[in-house]
Amino acid sequence: MTLRRQLFLSLTLLFMLMLAASLTINFYNARRHLQEQMDLHARDTATALAFAIASATPDSKAQALQHLLDLLFEHGTFSSIVYRDIHGNVLLERVHANENAIAPAWFMRLLPIHAPRATADVMSGWTQLGTVEITTTTTAGYRALWTSFGELLLVLAVASAVVYLLSIAALRLLLRPLQKLEHQAAAICERHFVEQQPLPKTRELRQVVQAMNRMSRKLKTIFHEQLALTESLRAQSHLDPVTGLSNRREFNARLQSVADSESGNGGCLMILQVQDFGRYNLQHGHEAGDECLRVVAAQLQALVAEAPDAIISRRAGADFAVYLPRLERDRARALAAHLVARMASLDLLHGHCIHIGVACCDVLRANHHLLAEADLALRQAQARGHSDWQLFQAGDVEQVAREARQWYTTLTRTLQDRQLTFHYQPVFPVAGNQAMLAEIFCRITMQDKLVPAGIFLPMAERFALAEAFDRLIIDEIRQRSERADSQVSRCAAPLCINLSPHSARSPEFLQWFSGYLADYPAFARRLVVETSEYLVRTGAGQIHELCAMLHQRGARLSLDHFGIHSAAFGYLHSLPLDFLKVDRSFIRDIHLNTDNQFYVQSLVQIAHSCDITILAEGVEHQLEWECLQQLGIDGGQGYYLARPDRTLQSQRH
Repeated sequence: MTLRRQLFLSLTLLFMLMLAASLTINFYNARRHLQEQMDLHARDTATALAFAIASATPDSKAQALQHLLDLLFEHGTFSSIVYRDIHGNVLLERVHANENAIAPAWFMRLLPIHAPRATADVMSGWTQLGTVEITTTTTAGYRALWTSFGELLLVLAVASAVVYLLSIAALRLLLRPLQKLEHQAAAICERHFVEQQPLPKTRELRQVVQAMNRMSRKLKTIFHEQLALTESLRAQSHLDPVTGLSNRREFNARLQSVADSESGNGGCLMILQVQDFGRYNLQHGHEAGDECLRVVAAQLQALVAEAPDAIISRRAGADFAVYLPRLERDRARALAAHLVARMASLDLLHGHCIHIGVACCDVLRANHHLLAEADLALRQAQARGHSDWQLFQAGDVEQVAREARQWYTTLTRTLQDRQLTFHYQPVFPVAGNQAMLAEIFCRITMQDKLVPAGIFLPMAERFALAEAFDRLIIDEIRQRSERADSQVSRCAAPLCINLSPHSARSPEFLQWFSGYLADYPAFARRLVVETSEYLVRTGAGQIHELCAMLHQRGARLSLDHFGIHSAAFGYLHSLPLDFLKVDRSFIRDIHLNTDNQFYVQSLVQIAHSCDITILAEGVEHQLEWECLQQLGIDGGQGYYLARPDRTLQSQRH
């Protein structure tokens, strides 16, 4: 029971007890007073009647007495009048047959009134002629009491209503600071460290609010200090201190992560080098050298600003590496030529040459020597002497990417025929063998080969078909979840579906998605929508809108590839996520990397304080899984736990 209700009931009960006590005392006092008045009235009437009888002449006595008794009985005040002589003989008698019940029986039992009886002697001089005896009726008394009872009840009802309204208003005003405290505590749980202003005037409540505000400020400071410390340590181990770009170790880990990923994206790798940078430092000083490196880094960042998945690194000295996923060869040539021309025109280089080596692949695999190919192309460009670039001419590699017309035909036919193939990969908790999530990967068939979403969805975005594919995938999963013979319907775990950033940023798609989930609430409750961390960095408004819509419909939100960008912790306290997946670049050989262990452990602590379930991507070995368990991770997925397959494996063997 709420404090407001308890206070209200207590005040109401106290008021009712006071009114009941007042009513009881008033009624019993009224009854006593009425009883006394009735006794006095009976005595006075008996005395007056005795005097009237004694004063009447013998000739008119009978008629006068008859008239007098009629007058007395007209008011219904008396139940009987008896006149006896000195011998006890009844000379005159008038009696009411019965009395009407003026009040309910329970009321008359509760407040009994005794009928007063009075006698008076009839005297003529010193001679007693007889005795008059009068008995008063209780009807008038009960009528007066019952009328008073009704009036008091009416007053009580009006007073109760007034007290009720005043109590509600007073309690609402008095307890408003407590309501604000409740909202403040809920906000702190949601990582919004608000303070309550203005302070309440009541001293005790003001002290409580002040203590709550101090706690909010302290928690905010502790939370942000932990974020800053974790980001600082991450920067020291993964970022170049001069340019703020990824260092060699992080670049290699992220590139390896792309190669090991299920999608197998292809792309372009560029290695850029400022020629003879050691001489540059000797001639112009290390501060000028650092400024030169920062300018080159800024040029590279500006060049790939529209590529969300690009990886930029300062590998060593004046060597930079840029990996651009899904970049075609023609576009890579134009980009390299533009970059050389732009860099060579910088006065800050003081005539030092810029060389770029470029290597491209259609599908990046773990055994692909992309770095070696780009380095070889760089040596070829350096051999020319002047600023230039060179594209590595690869031999025969697997050609998955098709001509634009072939892709468009394949994609549109797939949408029309709804020919999708799904593979499923379970996510297992650290304790237990029952899947906690089932991530669904989409495939399309192209020339008798299954093409993963990581390859065909970028082409779908190129032809403005990404939203259509997301709608088709969602609808197909929903239909399969309703068919008893499908893998999806037999899975008890929530279904995790990847949503492209393009669709997540589209108001039209979000409107359709909201209506779709409203039409299928049972499916919505099973759904976990997964999107990229890139959406958080580029569209904060859209991710909040998506998250609010999903939670309203009963679905949940997951963020994958977390941690590959700096300052990733900054939005954890404000974004109501349900799941967070650590990028596989931090998971690979984590049992051998103490820096990554510290990063993941810090992330686990922060995520758990934000009520976020944290998962690991790309668990490939038992030692990695055991290390993650010790770090407090909630669950994970990867080839060690279960490979993606057409059959959904809901239990770990």
